[in-house]
Amino acid sequence: MQNIKNVIFDLGGVILNLDFKKTFSAFEALSSKDFTPIFNKVYQYEFVSLYETGKISSEEFRKNLLEVLEIDAEDQVLDAAWNAMLLDFPLKNIQFLQEVGKRKRIFVLSNTNEIHKTAAEKILEKEHSGVTWDKLFEKSYFSHIMQDRKPNVSIFKQVIDENGLLASETLFIDDSIQHVEGAQKAGLHALHLKDGMSITELGI
Repeated sequence: MQNIKNVIFDLGGVILNLDFKKTFSAFEALSSKDFTPIFNKVYQYEFVSLYETGKISSEEFRKNLLEVLEIDAEDQVLDAAWNAMLLDFPLKNIQFLQEVGKRKRIFVLSNTNEIHKTAAEKILEKEHSGVTWDKLFEKSYFSHIMQDRKPNVSIFKQVIDENGLLASETLFIDDSIQHVEGAQKAGLHALHLKDGMSITELGI
C-alpha cells in the first residue's frame, strides 16, 4: 500500500450499504414474477444495463419494468421498490474517506442510474448533513453519466487519463469480482471487498 497514491472506490456495497433482497421482496410484492434474474450482483437484463449506461431514460426504464413484471404501478411505487436496496452510509465509512482523502487522491466510480443516484444523494444528505460527493472525492464518476460501465477497461482508462493518474500507483476497490478483474486488465491494483469486509479495515 505504500506505493498507492490514488484510490478509486466503488459506491454500493463498499461505501453505501446495500441489501438486494429488499428490492427483490418489494417487486415480488407487486408482481408474481421473480425479480432475481432481472437485476443482481452478477447479471442483469439488457434494459437495466442500458439504463446504467444512460442509453435509456428513467421513463423508458420504468416502462420496461412494468412490461417485464406484467404490472401497472405509479412511478413513485416503482422507484420506492427499486430504491429499497439502498440502506445507509455508515459514519465510519464517511470518516474513513475523509481521513484517506487527506493523504491520497480519492475517487468514486459507480455503476448506477439516475433513480439510484438521486436516492443515494438524499440518504447521504439526511444522514451526514453537508457531506456531498464533491466534499468526499476529488471527482465522482457514475456509469449513466459516462455512458460506460464496469468491468469495461475503457471506463477505468477514462478515470486514469482524465486525472493524470498512473495505473501502477492506483488502487481500485469493489465488491464485485468481475469489476475487480476489469480494473486489473486496465493495469490497476484491485481489491475485492468480500462480504463481511469493511473499507475501514484495509489500512490504506
